[in-house]
Amino acid sequence: MRPGDIEELLSSRTRLRIADLVARRPRSLPELADLTGITVQGVIRHLRVLEGLGLVSKTKVEGREMRVRKVYSPGTTKVFDFSEADLIVVRIVEGNPSGISPSQSPIDLEATAEEVTVLRARVKDQIRKLGRAIDDLVGEQEVLREGVERVSSSTTQKLILGTIFDDEPVETSERTLNRHFGLRGGRRSIDKALAKAKRDGKR
Repeated sequence: MRPGDIEELLSSRTRLRIADLVARRPRSLPELADLTGITVQGVIRHLRVLEGLGLVSKTKVEGREMRVRKVYSPGTTKVFDFSEADLIVVRIVEGNPSGISPSQSPIDLEATAEEVTVLRARVKDQIRKLGRAIDDLVGEQEVLREGVERVSSSTTQKLILGTIFDDEPVETSERTLNRHFGLRGGRRSIDKALAKAKRDGKR
C-alpha cells in the first residue's frame, strides 16, 4: 500500500474495523452494519473506499441455501486491526504470508481455529500492555519537557536540552544541533547547557 492509501484507511476507525472483519472471513452487508453499528448505506460508502484500496472484493453467493446474493471478501491485501482504545495497531499483509497453497495437504481446522483464538487473545493482551507502556512513556516525556522548561533560562538552552534528552546518543544530538540549528561551540556548548541545568535544578 502507498502512504496515501494507509492515511485513507486510518482516517476512519469504522473503515479499519470493516477491513479487519472482512480480512478474517467473507461478510454480508447486514452483518457488517450490525457489527459496526452504522447503516447499510454507511457500510457501502466505506466498502467502496476499501475496494479502491484493494482490501475488499465482492463475491457472488451461489445456490438457494442463503438469501444473501453477495458477500465481501478480502482483497489481495489484508488489514488486521488490533487497536485498543486510542492506540492504533494494524498489520498489513500482502499476498499469502503462510505460503500454504490450496492444493497442499489438508489442515486440522478445529485445532487451527483454537490456536488462532489463543494467539488473538495473547496479542490483544500484549497490545494492552504496550498501550500502558506508551502512556507511561508519554507521561515521563511530558515531565522531562516541563523540567527542561523550568530549568532553562534561554531559548538556546531549551533547544539544546530538549534535543540531547530526546536524541540518543549524545553524538546524534550534537550532529542535529550543528546541522539543523547552527549551534556554535559544539560539544562545549552542550556541556555548558547541561552544567547550568544541573545547577539550576538544585535550586
